[in-house]
Amino acid sequence: MQLPRRANMNSTEKRIHRELRNYVRDDLSDSGIVIELVNNDLMNLKAYMKGVPGTPYEGGKYELDITIDDSYPYKAPTFKFITRIWNPCVSPFDGTVCLDHVGNGVWPVTMTIFEALLIIQSWMSVYDSEHPVDMDISKQAVEHEEIFKKTAKFWATKYAGARNPYDRKLLRKLRLMVRITNNEDLAMFALSYHNWVLPTDIKNPRIVRI
Repeated sequence: MQLPRRANMNSTEKRIHRELRNYVRDDLSDSGIVIELVNNDLMNLKAYMKGVPGTPYEGGKYELDITIDDSYPYKAPTFKFITRIWNPCVSPFDGTVCLDHVGNGVWPVTMTIFEALLIIQSWMSVYDSEHPVDMDISKQAVEHEEIFKKTAKFWATKYAGARNPYDRKLLRKLRLMVRITNNEDLAMFALSYHNWVLPTDIKNPRIVRI
């Protein structure tokens, strides 16, 4: 990563510059997290996060946008998944995450962007059940854990490039559902939120016939 010169930077930019300089110096990319500048702008970053081994996200690569304003480090940056992911701590609709609970509601001034990304990455292994962004996904993870894991893995394959074979039963249901929605993403959302239970009228022979 080529960092811009420190001349004429405000205090926030100097702080981010220092964090990124330490990130490069310590070669923290081994963590499975890569941070990059967008258009050489210290206030606008991208991160690429590898799916954690041994989880449904393994093999996937997840892109995040990181937007920072002048209130940093006294206020958390905005983190947003660009790559779709099925996880209670991330909105599957717009990729929003919430870190307001970190530090008991007061963003720790000493916390770095990289450390915040490590927290987000940890949700792939053990999601934060006390502060979910999506209550329905959280309920699924608790009450239907096996379905949750299969769904998260299916999403990792479809959206994050994980090289897993699709679950054949789920794939068949998705293809059937597409005949109703005429949109694969809408079918994915509908099935994922309903534990992959097809609507009753899917049994109509005119719909099921291949």
